[in-house]
Amino acid sequence: MRSIIEPVRAIINQRPGEVNYLEAEAIDIDPTSNKLTIQQSTTVHSGHTGEDTSASHPRIHREHGMDHITSDVSYDYLVVAIGAKPSTFGIPGVAENSTFVKEVNDSIKIKKKLIDLVEAANLLPHDDPERKRLLHVIVCGGGPTGVETA
Repeated sequence: MRSIIEPVRAIINQRPGEVNYLEAEAIDIDPTSNKLTIQQSTTVHSGHTGEDTSASHPRIHREHGMDHITSDVSYDYLVVAIGAKPSTFGIPGVAENSTFVKEVNDSIKIKKKLIDLVEAANLLPHDDPERKRLLHVIVCGGGPTGVETA
């Protein structure tokens, strides 16, 4: 199942010094000045000194045992890709009889189900209608995941 995920560190290590990865919540966008305001939160006291090459003028406040570091990041181009929620489009029975592919665990669940179906079908004679039913799989989806799965 390794091919369905790519650790961010693997990408960063391919371009040393060229990629700066920040995991944070975007709390404001100023498209006029091309600045994104982000907030990083941690339970580990940051001891942040204000030296940060990736963000300007970090502001730190501590609340409920968490350090919240707010800073501005300049950008040339900003791509906002927040993902999507699987939709059944109101089709009856889809939610109850489908497995959506949103997370890695969803893919693992589908792989296990497919293996179970093939193993069950292999126990039946080739001309058994139940075998045909077990090996009949439908892939639905108009997005990249559905197309790649098919």
